[in-house]
Amino acid sequence: MANCTIQNLIINSSNDVSIINCTIDTAGWYSEPLGEYTAKIVNSTVENFYAPPSSKVNISKCSIESLYEGIKFYSGTNVYNSSGIYGAGSISNYLNITNSVILNRTYKFIEIIGDTNVLIEDQFNFFSISVKSGNLTVNNCTIESLLMWNNSIVYLNNCTSPDTGSLIPILASMFGPVAFTCYDNSHLYINNTIISNDNLLILFHAAQVTITDSIIFAIYLFQESKAMIINSDLWMINVAASSGTSYALNLLYSTADRLFTTSWNYADLFSSLIII
Repeated sequence: MANCTIQNLIINSSNDVSIINCTIDTAGWYSEPLGEYTAKIVNSTVENFYAPPSSKVNISKCSIESLYEGIKFYSGTNVYNSSGIYGAGSISNYLNITNSVILNRTYKFIEIIGDTNVLIEDQFNFFSISVKSGNLTVNNCTIESLLMWNNSIVYLNNCTSPDTGSLIPILASMFGPVAFTCYDNSHLYINNTIISNDNLLILFHAAQVTITDSIIFAIYLFQESKAMIINSDLWMINVAASSGTSYALNLLYSTADRLFTTSWNYADLFSSLIII
């Protein structure tokens, strides 16, 4: 592709891709980091460039207004705050940038795998976060989406979710997780946090969430997932989960505008639901 003007460019491929002498309003680029670099963008102008953690691309002689890139945390302990990223752990980023001008460069896509502990503080980059394993603590940040599974543990303290309806969340959802979703045996702790504006919190399998002093738009519980909600306000709770030995929903000193129950184990009602 050469000498083109493009409003929205979405690339999700590991094949050879070359963009030369183009003007692009918004580019979303994802390519698995296999073998040598084959994807490249040269001598082009891009207003918004989205590149999640596995984006492997050569960027040469380009002018980029805003670069939203990704980073992977593999092991050890790392901290990401206003001072940058530091710690003894292993991290990776596959962008190869040479002779280019980037006015705003921000880590937006965060991926955490392996035996690692990560702390993110005081960042408002509308993060899209994937946690495959390990522990993550997020303090005073804006989070656009979260996906966690296996035995991962995540703490959200004093965080918010952004408004919906703009192009940025739509593009982010194509390359990162959608909403706030927990799978397997993952455990999410939410404290003094606002997840609103049509953002959903969804739990599958045996995932668990503990919510305190927060405002949550909606929560959905499936399979054997559990929710402990304390001193919080919610617009909707949908329980399609049951547990033979414990509760699916424990709602304490909280308010809920709508509570729906489906696929409930009514044979043991109070083992599935506790409301105070």
